[in-house]
Amino acid sequence: MTTALAQHPPGSAGTPEAADPALPALMAGAVAGTHRAAVRELRRRIMSGERPEHARDAVASAALQAFDLLCSGLHATSAATEHTS
Repeated sequence: MTTALAQHPPGSAGTPEAADPALPALMAGAVAGTHRAAVRELRRRIMSGERPEHARDAVASAALQAFDLLCSGLHATSAATEHTS
């Protein structure tokens, strides 16, 4: 995942103005952490008696929003890096 994030957006890796090499590793951790949190929330809801279908739909919607925010932040960081170089 870190390698894929280092190349996102395509062509950004390996350029002199590329972001700090730690950024892809940190972003990979954020993605993995979001996934773990979604699974934990789904498990909590089901164990609390919520219908699995309802819990799945609610958590999937929230997870999609979280991943969209991560992606937006990655693109914003990339755009800011391009504009400052």
